[in-house]
Amino acid sequence: MGWLAISGALCALAFAPLNWWWVLFFAPALGLYRLYGAGIAQAAWGAFWWGGGYWVALSVSALPVFQQGDSEWAGGVAWTLALLWMLGWWTAFGALLGWLRLQGWQWVVGAACLWTLMSWARTLGALGFPWGMLAQGLGQTPFLLLPASLGGAWLVEWLIIAWNGALALAWRGQGRTASALGGFIALFWLGYGAGYRLWTPPPTGTLRVGVVYLMPSSVYAPQIQRERYESLIRTAVQQGAQWVAFPEATETCADPADPNARRWQHWSAQYGTCLLVGASITHAASRKNCNSALAFTPDLPPARYDKVKLMAFTEWLPPAPFKNLLRPLGIHGEGLLAGERIEPLRVEGQPPVGTLICVESLFGWTARQQVQRGAQWLCLLTAEGSLKNATVRQQYTDFTMLRAIETGRWVARAAFDGYEVGFYGPLGERVVQHPQKTMVAVGTVGLYARQTPYVRFGDWWVYLCVIAVGMLGWRARTQGVSD
Repeated sequence: MGWLAISGALCALAFAPLNWWWVLFFAPALGLYRLYGAGIAQAAWGAFWWGGGYWVALSVSALPVFQQGDSEWAGGVAWTLALLWMLGWWTAFGALLGWLRLQGWQWVVGAACLWTLMSWARTLGALGFPWGMLAQGLGQTPFLLLPASLGGAWLVEWLIIAWNGALALAWRGQGRTASALGGFIALFWLGYGAGYRLWTPPPTGTLRVGVVYLMPSSVYAPQIQRERYESLIRTAVQQGAQWVAFPEATETCADPADPNARRWQHWSAQYGTCLLVGASITHAASRKNCNSALAFTPDLPPARYDKVKLMAFTEWLPPAPFKNLLRPLGIHGEGLLAGERIEPLRVEGQPPVGTLICVESLFGWTARQQVQRGAQWLCLLTAEGSLKNATVRQQYTDFTMLRAIETGRWVARAAFDGYEVGFYGPLGERVVQHPQKTMVAVGTVGLYARQTPYVRFGDWWVYLCVIAVGMLGWRARTQGVSD
């Protein structure tokens, strides 16, 4: 079991702070080699150890994030519960792989498809959380992420495991089969990326956007804070910004027409620019807060988007009996009210913008649906103070590049106390800054109307994996162990 744990720990080195992405092209093979030919119990136990090495190495830097309660032990308990939750998915992967009883190339395909299904399933529902996907480890090498434009992050997950499965097969003495599989995977992976870059049409237009980075400023009086905001807008407009984006929860409003909101409307008219502002807005009926974004223009009422996908245990809370049990871990409050519909913000005379608020950027469907409904560019508004350290913040930031490639859209990123702000392009462009103080960065984003296959067809690769697993499982269970 030691080799399995080592394999998992090596895989974690692909992520920040080391960003050794190249380990993903051999480290998973060490674990898969041990799972080859194993029965249900042996494969499940092996996958548990494999996942243990991976998640411990990956999440140890996130320990401060779990420290939400008053007691020091609370963070350790919360981290352990999260670790067990993730290990449950890996254990299920191993058990199902053992149950299929596949051999040869069919084992490689089955393992890659099962892995993809496991990665997809753990993102579903209120507790869904895609952190730690292997595709995320390629965030610093965007060329290798380009197949995500075809099948989303799920296709990249499949390619990583299929490549390593072929490598494990070679170590098992099946060199001819492994060479054919590995050659096909490499040819498709590199060929698709090169072709996609070569034949992607240029943008239909461009837009100058300013993205704001805010540092914590509780020491400032409200009047000074407002002066800082206006100064940032003025600076961005002087550099040609047509839009200026402020991070998540920059403003607090009772409703989009209260004095705080009217102030932003006034600035929009005064400087002749559109403002996209993260705001906490109180819902009149429930008295709960919405995590929202408001788009202000000089002459029209603000357009509004309410965050749909809430962060588990901070914005979304479980029902009362469970919430009470988790209170010692720092789970308290009433949570937030989720938005009802994902829709891009439409401002007359401006290209529609899809807004992602914080954790929504971790889920491909949130960006995909906005692009399906007409968004020509995306803007991420985030606040990262709760992530505690630069390692976790960088891991979180790597999802931004993935969303840009999946959707074929430029993503502008504004952050409060974050790792970086800047602009991420659909072909892997990355124009970013790592500020140490409040500032605004202005850049040019391309506008696109076309839709990538992933946007058009959604999680089709996952559904294909379901069919493949069903067919391989049926063949193996009815005709004996496959060749």
